[in-house]
Amino acid sequence: MNAIDAPFDAKDRLKSRGYRWDAVFRFWWKSIGESESDAERAWLLSDVYAGYGEPAFIPVTACERHR
Repeated sequence: MNAIDAPFDAKDRLKSRGYRWDAVFRFWWKSIGESESDAERAWLLSDVYAGYGEPAFIPVTACERHR
């Protein structure tokens, strides 16, 4: 899950939830299982974006992750 364009004041909440900062692409990211994606999206929409944006879900296979 990628928290692209997340508000700056949400950084502590993202860090405490296990997100990592990508300094090159400048967004917060976290690897999650497909079964967790709906709950994580709901948390991001309510606790991070609060109606001003939306997270990006980019599926990554195990083969892609371990290249």
